[in-house]
Amino acid sequence: MPVRVLFSLIAVALLLGGGYFFGRSFISSGAQKALPVEIAEVSTQDIVQTVTCVGEAEPSLFTELKSEVSGRIEKVLVKPGDRVEKDAVLVELDRSELETQIREAVLAIEASRLALEKVRLDYESKKDLHEKQFVPAREFQDAEIDYAIAKNELDIQKARSQLLQDKLDKTTIKAPHSGVILGDELTEGTVITGASSVSNGDVLMQVAQLNGLLVKTEVSEVDVVKIAADKPVTLTFDSLPGVELPGKITFISPSAQPKSSLSSQSGNARVFPITVAFSTNNVRVRPGMTAQVTIVLDSVQDVLAAELPTLFLEDGENVVYVKTGDSFDRRVVEIGINDHDYVEIKSGLKKGESLATSRPEGFDPNKSDPDSKARRT
Repeated sequence: MPVRVLFSLIAVALLLGGGYFFGRSFISSGAQKALPVEIAEVSTQDIVQTVTCVGEAEPSLFTELKSEVSGRIEKVLVKPGDRVEKDAVLVELDRSELETQIREAVLAIEASRLALEKVRLDYESKKDLHEKQFVPAREFQDAEIDYAIAKNELDIQKARSQLLQDKLDKTTIKAPHSGVILGDELTEGTVITGASSVSNGDVLMQVAQLNGLLVKTEVSEVDVVKIAADKPVTLTFDSLPGVELPGKITFISPSAQPKSSLSSQSGNARVFPITVAFSTNNVRVRPGMTAQVTIVLDSVQDVLAAELPTLFLEDGENVVYVKTGDSFDRRVVEIGINDHDYVEIKSGLKKGESLATSRPEGFDPNKSDPDSKARRT
């Protein structure tokens, strides 16, 4: 083999060996050097503990209007969006058929009255003759029965006439209370089905009071013990950034029920339905909008606090890792309320102490030795 080629092979081998050794040394030193632990200082904070739940805004007073009689719509006096007062006429149905039936009923009443008068005269005559023993008892009893039947017939005709009159009155549909008209616009000439024992009937429109709205939502069984009726809340709306309205809790269910799809809770925990009422003059807030309800459960001012990531739960104890020089001390603390960022520290820490935001290397969460330390810079 030529000398030049031999020297070239030796040089390549030396380079490969050196590179391998250098790489192993670099990887080894990198693996041994752990990333630094981030720390956060203990400070004083105002903490507001809240719970947020979601629901749909709906009118506090809402009525679906249906006709109690079937018929053809003759007049529509309002349209969606109109504001109406109580007893305002909204819709009129065709009255011609009922008016004809009422005229027939009036004639039937008069005929029954005449028939009754004739039977009455016959009854009184036979009664007088029966008392003088000129008419047999059986003939007098027949006259008495005919008289009673005639009176019943007159009462029946009067009742039928009153029923028709009531139906006629129901062809005029009025607002049950003040509010705003909702629903689709009605078309005159449309034939509708009235609500009865055998039919749900057609919904004509809705009347809603929009100055007072409510949200039906849910809270967990853990949070329900911390709230009470008339407790103030704050409402925000996904579709209306920047709009924030005050409200209050008006109802808390006395019993729990399975979680619904509206609840922001997770798992199998049971929830308690609540109702939140609020008033608004903001015309942009409308029924059907998704609302987020924020309830203040508790609050403290100017208390010692630590950032939430610095708190660990180990063996049923609340633990923090306090930086002391180049190491960390494990310390048990007593905590109070918390928000999304901070937790109240009632005892175990002092202001200005530095805490690890992740468990330092060398601490075993399954062991609670307060004297154990992890050397780490």
